[in-house]
Amino acid sequence: MSAIQRFPDRSRNGNWVPTRHLPFERSTKPGQGAASMAEPSETDPAHESQPRPPQGRAPWWLWPNMVGVDAPLVAIAWLGAFAAAFSAPVKMPHYLVLFFCVWCLYTADRLLDAAKLRAGDPSPGLQTHRHHFMRRHSRLFAALWFFLAFIGGLLAITQLERPVFGAGLIVFVGAGAYFLTFVAPLGNKKPLPGKELAGGILFAAGSTVPVFADYSGKLPMVPAFAIYAALCGLNLLMIAAREGDLPTHRKFSAFLVALGVALGLTAAGFAILGTNAVTAPALRPLYFVEALAAAALAILQAARPATTRDAFRVLADVALLTPLIPVAMVLG
Repeated sequence: MSAIQRFPDRSRNGNWVPTRHLPFERSTKPGQGAASMAEPSETDPAHESQPRPPQGRAPWWLWPNMVGVDAPLVAIAWLGAFAAAFSAPVKMPHYLVLFFCVWCLYTADRLLDAAKLRAGDPSPGLQTHRHHFMRRHSRLFAALWFFLAFIGGLLAITQLERPVFGAGLIVFVGAGAYFLTFVAPLGNKKPLPGKELAGGILFAAGSTVPVFADYSGKLPMVPAFAIYAALCGLNLLMIAAREGDLPTHRKFSAFLVALGVALGLTAAGFAILGTNAVTAPALRPLYFVEALAAAALAILQAARPATTRDAFRVLADVALLTPLIPVAMVLG
């Protein structure tokens, strides 16, 4: 199309006159001004809160997230850290059952999201590679879900000790309540707020069941567990905000950074200064990796404008893999 076209424009003598039409101009209705035609910029918070569907192929580093193994790896990494700190006899069946349970819970959540996508749900948080990948391969993952749920249940019944199995059932009931409250409420009701905080507590409790199930009959109300649960909640809050499901304004982002700094300083304080029962030398490596995870999350949140949604999601989970640092040091 030529940039110079003839459009009807009444002059005083009633003749047609040429009007320049630029390719990027859009037609407007009478009364519309330039402000109504303005396109949101990439740095505009309103633009960030309405992500578009992903384009092109997913990068290789996103595949662990798309197939759902990132969260299970985080869970077993922290189980190993807590088992070492509390001298708990955690064995291979504990790790396998935990891996299968976490994978099944996260995959069930994504299968529900895939169903929402097929129904045309425009929620910003669903416009990611992992959700569209799950939508395309829902049948395969549903079949794999039933298979791994069966294997995990069989291992739990035959291999776990009675206290661990009982505590795991309590967490399983909690997971069901979580889904009915925050993910898929009965009666098509609107999900209640607080999904990320509740999810953080549930994730922390589930991934430490073999450690605290028979820990002198006490609940895991120790600072190390509280910090770990807060880290899990912070991780979920950051991801939800980055994907558009929570506020994206600067004050909320600054709050998340401050929360990460506060958790890091608290964990570092217990690691360096504590000498009593809850901060015994055996717990110091655990507090140390918690402090590192908090620092990594705070730095990532501060650098949020420089990251893509996919990279932010992956790095938020990588930040929680700090328990692997001591293992890498030993192997190195």
